[in-house]
Amino acid sequence: MGAGCKGWKVDELLSLLQVADVKEVQVEALLELVQAALDGCVDDDPRYDCLVEIEDVLLAGRLPVDPLQAFRRRFPLSVRSDAELLEEEFHHSAKQLTDEEWQTSFYVDLVAALQDMNDDDLEEYLTARRQAVESALQGYRATSLTPSEVTAETWVGHRLLNQGLEAWLRALQRVTQDPDGEWEQALEEAEYGTRLLVAVQNLHQRVVSAQRK
Repeated sequence: MGAGCKGWKVDELLSLLQVADVKEVQVEALLELVQAALDGCVDDDPRYDCLVEIEDVLLAGRLPVDPLQAFRRRFPLSVRSDAELLEEEFHHSAKQLTDEEWQTSFYVDLVAALQDMNDDDLEEYLTARRQAVESALQGYRATSLTPSEVTAETWVGHRLLNQGLEAWLRALQRVTQDPDGEWEQALEEAEYGTRLLVAVQNLHQRVVSAQRK
């Protein structure tokens, strides 16, 4: 067998697949990564045919979801990817945030609304909040990343932000479906989502600080 594919480029692709929802990856960004991995990849490397199949679908402007998932399963990273480790780090850091760090005005306002508002005002408040979160989630998912922006940090931030907003939607839906019930689980969901969103901000600050050095 020849030299094979450029190992670090394949690892970069696999790192992305570890943390990304394949159905949401931008075709152009993924194509650039796949072509970089194929560059210099000899024909008898076992990964070559898989990468060519993936490239063909991408060149046609479609996402090769099944081939990508098969590629990830067949050729797992021999060590944990940077993206996977980074996501674990920031999930852990989100759990360690103090009350002062994670209790944002968005969360505090929800607690106050549950305690103080009458039924009609609470229903109006929850509807407005749910619409705001849904709008933020849809708007963010519609944002495209350029190939140069596909890094472990951007994809971990992407996952944490989505997870945080989705947790907030679940929290608001729980309250809406049972306005007179126990809200402990709803507040736990809201806390979890808020912690993740604060973790995203902390990740962004780390990236900005690193760029300034």
